[in-house]
Amino acid sequence: MFKDNVNRRITAVSVQLSHAEKKGISNVAKSSYYRAAIILLCTIIEGFVYQLVKRSTPKPKHVIDKAREYPIKHKIPAKSLGISTDLYICEKKEKEISIDDKGVTFGRLNLYLKDKSIISESQYKILDKVRTERNKIHLQSLESNDTGYTKKKFNELAKSLDFLLKKL
Repeated sequence: MFKDNVNRRITAVSVQLSHAEKKGISNVAKSSYYRAAIILLCTIIEGFVYQLVKRSTPKPKHVIDKAREYPIKHKIPAKSLGISTDLYICEKKEKEISIDDKGVTFGRLNLYLKDKSIISESQYKILDKVRTERNKIHLQSLESNDTGYTKKKFNELAKSLDFLLKKL
């Protein structure tokens, strides 16, 4: 299913790029077509990152990290000990974080790949640019005009496909 969805996204990217490269269209229209192509490209790249992490983690859970939790078992009021702050008795628990857990983001998957030396620092920086561009889909977080999408910008982001495909 993943491959089929990637193929559909690649077709959609091709359509957007062909519209952007038509003669006689305005710069606003070109930028809009390139923006659509870039957002689609970013979803493809994010999918490849997910697949690369999935392949590099053991089944069935695909654990990418562990988190420590300290649930409180008992509170000792400061007054009872004559001190200024309450004391807490906690239980230390370690929780496995799997690739599909809530809160696992594109950024966290990129960090996993970097921390496990699956990608280099320079590759990580490219993927982080992809993540930043992909996040522009969230209009509420934009602090400036979302304009100026170009073929150059598209090609810069597409560089990540070269190293991701080799690793997959």
